[in-house]
Amino acid sequence: MKGCAVGGMIIIVLATVFGFASVSYRFYTEGIWIPQNYLLLLGLVVSLSFATLIAAILYLADTIASE
Repeated sequence: MKGCAVGGMIIIVLATVFGFASVSYRFYTEGIWIPQNYLLLLGLVVSLSFATLIAAILYLADTIASE
């Protein structure tokens, strides 16, 4: 249980960082200028929804496995 939770947290942090970096890089390379705070908000929303989805899947898998 604890190992799965810790692994899930690490995956969530890595996915958040990678997703935010790739979104920022893509906007930067394509020359689409978005104000920094809007980009930050967009990255945060996308990352949090993705992280929530991963956390829910891991929680369900952990619950099923522990029964």
